Amino acid sequence: MMPLSIFLDRIVLGDCLKILQDIPSDSVNLIVTSPPYAYNRTNTYE
Repeated sequence: MMPLSIFLDRIVLGDCLKILQDIPSDSVNLIVTSPPYAYNRTNTYE
């Protein structure tokens, strides 16, 4: 497991199954995603 300071105030790109193993437990309050299905509903997001 890596120290939390490596992840603070950063956007982390990678395979979530690998990255989440390195993030300390109880250190994430919010995860924001953009599901791929939103692209298929572009008329809804005008």
